[in-house]
Amino acid sequence: DYDTNGPNETSSSRTYSKRVLAHIEKKEDTEKINDTLTIKKIVEVKHYKHVFATLTTVEQDFTVRARGQVTLYPYGSDSLLWQQQLTGSNGWSNEYELCSGDERALPPCTCSSLNDRKSPPSAGSLLGGAINSMASRAQQALINKYVPKTRRRRRGQERTRR
Repeated sequence: DYDTNGPNETSSSRTYSKRVLAHIEKKEDTEKINDTLTIKKIVEVKHYKHVFATLTTVEQDFTVRARGQVTLYPYGSDSLLWQQQLTGSNGWSNEYELCSGDERALPPCTCSSLNDRKSPPSAGSLLGGAINSMASRAQQALINKYVPKTRRRRRGQERTRR
């Protein structure tokens, strides 16, 4: 038996604003130095404006959970010897950003082309990973049930000595 959670997408948005230089106006100005001397000079007047942009962060995820059991019968018998419930899960996630508006308002390094929307793997693919994790859990449950603890301990010690 299995169930899925997803594929899901959640998003959050933040709006940024920044004062940027819109244009520079050059005006001719006359400055009087004294009664007989005046100077003409070019004055630059900077005009600013506020620009806005929205950064939306999108998180994608997809999880599959599998449930099963190991049932053990003695050879040639229908009487149940041992049973163990097992679970396994496998998940996928991705995060990307969407930008709109004037990008000059955004912090540096946002909306890179490296973090794009991705298609999630199929439920079958995730289920395969969940089942694989159940197989190792089944093996460990059988070892815990039927291999004597002293023997397990010796094996573990032998492995660390090598």
